[in-house]
Amino acid sequence: LKLSASFKLSLDQIFFSNSTKLQKLFLKKMNLTSEILTKCFKFDLFKELVFLDLSQNQIDFLPKNVFLNNRLLVNVNLNSNRLKLLNFDEFNYYSTIKFDFGFNSITNFYAYSSNDRR
Repeated sequence: LKLSASFKLSLDQIFFSNSTKLQKLFLKKMNLTSEILTKCFKFDLFKELVFLDLSQNQIDFLPKNVFLNNRLLVNVNLNSNRLKLLNFDEFNYYSTIKFDFGFNSITNFYAYSSNDRR
């Protein structure tokens, strides 16, 4: 499924029940933020998702465990977002996923504190 900024679609329409078999999802230039990812996107519905393109959005952090239940996920493109900090511990869960973090402003890796709700 390919969506872009020129394609107007509500988030509810993206996650319809028949979409659970999707293997590739392109959400490039959708003006997505970290808050939208946290509140609206349920990537764990896509049990067969292999490739996810979130490039050229407004994502400034990855919500905690956002891809934890995507066991088949191999590639995540986060190129050209607003990422600055990445959780080092989080990537222990994602050791089989290839991430593209190009053209972000990553300055630091950190570990979640027990009080961090992301």
